[in-house]
Amino acid sequence: MHNANPVDTPMDKSCVLSKKLYPKTEEEKKCMTKIPYASAVGSLMYAMMRTRPDLCFAVGMVSRYQNNPEPNHWVAVKRILKYLKGTSDLALCYHGESLRLVGYSDADGSRDRDERKSTLGYAFYWEALRCYHLVQQEVALHLFVYHGSRIYCLYISSPRSYLVKEIR
Repeated sequence: MHNANPVDTPMDKSCVLSKKLYPKTEEEKKCMTKIPYASAVGSLMYAMMRTRPDLCFAVGMVSRYQNNPEPNHWVAVKRILKYLKGTSDLALCYHGESLRLVGYSDADGSRDRDERKSTLGYAFYWEALRCYHLVQQEVALHLFVYHGSRIYCLYISSPRSYLVKEIR
């Protein structure tokens, strides 16, 4: 990875990962046993939790395949590492005097090909510092499909209420 070219995003939008992409031949299985997939994903998780919330979605996707990774899964992990290489000298600088809580949320619309569930995520910022975030697969997909963003707004309102009480 030392000579790798940096990329602009941690995950390519055309990248589709699946449990069905497991090593099929003995040669692929043998090759994958030599690759430190779980170690790399664990290191990325540590970075994501401590300093890089921009990695949440991509690391969440590749971490689902630690049990039986395939070469395409490893390509996705290497892309995240290339993204880190290209963004290591960037920083967010915030200026301002307002004390406000801001929340953002998003859903990917069933990108998970194995479970056919949406991945939901939200993040709350106080004083421009991330104070709470979550990324997870939707448990009740039928609620999300039929009720759309109303259910999702209820989904994120609970941690928002908690954070408002804590800040006051």
